[in-house]
Amino acid sequence: MTINEKIKKLRNDFNLTQDQLSALSEISIPAIRKYEAGDRNPKADQLIKIAAALGISSNELITPDLQKTQDFISLLDFIREQLNMDVQYDLDDSGNPIPSSARLTFKNSFLNEVLCSYAYALHNLSSNSEEAVAALNKLRLDKTEICKNETDESMQPALSEFARDFNSIIIETNPKKQDLILRLAKEIQATDI
Repeated sequence: MTINEKIKKLRNDFNLTQDQLSALSEISIPAIRKYEAGDRNPKADQLIKIAAALGISSNELITPDLQKTQDFISLLDFIREQLNMDVQYDLDDSGNPIPSSARLTFKNSFLNEVLCSYAYALHNLSSNSEEAVAALNKLRLDKTEICKNETDESMQPALSEFARDFNSIIIETNPKKQDLILRLAKEIQATDI
């Protein structure tokens, strides 16, 4: 997918018109139209404005599509190097990795919480849950700083913000969903990650 196609797709994903994106990004409507049509490519400063208007990182607009195994491995290497990612897996009786058991974890507990929230929202998307869509969009727009050093003092506000968000989700759901959320949270807590 080209940058032009990504701009159009993301604008549509956020239910924005070209006029609205223009106003939010302070880029002219004709320029937005040309970018989306592929008649012109936005310069770096324009990409930053568009990304900010969409509430995403400009990296999301310029990240290449994953077409080949090497693209995927490069992305994993980048994440591992930047965020101290670990890949874990279980072994079968012969000592071979079980592909379906592969999982990503981070030494940073905040990133594990974000990953878990993301996985939970994705899981609930299959039921066309409005709550899942809202939770996923909230994660996509979250601008909480990622602390690469687990001992960093600034980590505490992010964790307490997570706790507040989780608490508000619990409060806003019906008792049946509250029981499910708490049961899942306990199962997650009990897993050996």
